[in-house]
Amino acid sequence: MKRTIRNVDLNLLVVFGSLLETRNVSKTSKILNLSQSAVSGILKRLRETFEDELFVRQQRGLLPTQKALQLEQPIRVWLLQTETLFRPQEFIPEKTDRIFSVAATDYIQTTLLPYLSENLNKLAPNAKLRVLPVNHTQNMLDLENGELDFLFSTFDMAPQHLRSKQIYSESYVVAMSKNHPLAGRTLSIHDFVSFPHILVSPTGGSLSSQTDAILQTRGEKRNVFMSTPSFAAVPSLLSTTQCLSVLPERMANMSESLTIAVPPIDIKGFSIILAWHERNHGDPALHWFKDQILQINEMLGS
Repeated sequence: MKRTIRNVDLNLLVVFGSLLETRNVSKTSKILNLSQSAVSGILKRLRETFEDELFVRQQRGLLPTQKALQLEQPIRVWLLQTETLFRPQEFIPEKTDRIFSVAATDYIQTTLLPYLSENLNKLAPNAKLRVLPVNHTQNMLDLENGELDFLFSTFDMAPQHLRSKQIYSESYVVAMSKNHPLAGRTLSIHDFVSFPHILVSPTGGSLSSQTDAILQTRGEKRNVFMSTPSFAAVPSLLSTTQCLSVLPERMANMSESLTIAVPPIDIKGFSIILAWHERNHGDPALHWFKDQILQINEMLGS
């Protein structure tokens, strides 16, 4: 029968490799934790497989035949390469040229990514970072095919079958220009609805949110003057108008042109999560990347 990799027990080569190294059945049996009779039996099968004596007994052990010496180098290479399959992958940030990819709203791009990019530039200077827009349908496809590593999302928006970890919880505040008539005041509902509002609608176009539903239960209504999909655009819009805007506290606090107030109604906050596909869970580079995000968040006190 013709010998191929499909009909040969590859475990035989482990014993073959050890015998080539030790030239001794007794030493090989100890190294591999096998009985001497088991090693002798495997040597018999090796001789049948390669149709050669392979090792000749002599006074001080075994003498490899010419055939065994010809096989020595390829078997050593095969054993070494096979062994690497079972070693933990090592990730060295300063040597990597990995391209990391995340999907994030401009809120995350403004509040978290500046710190992340700074860390990457210092610790992994040859790495690159791709930031993609959040579109959960497309993001899911990209996570599945490996085009995307991580998705920044919220618990209610992220696909449930993804692996995820909560990064931090966020509260809403009322933001306004420092020159606004309400600046520095404790807001009443009357104050809140007396000025026009700029609403951030990440998916685009909406002129109402949970804030409006809450106001409706109180018999109140605000004037949503403008809707924008961009969190980052709001500070400049507020600085040139007397509008108010309900913004995540972390983002509002980053703008020197704004002041904030506590909402006069209870507006439910949200939690930011980092989500990734099961296929990437064991990737040491992505474990390191995720750790960078968690360390940054800890540094920011969230």
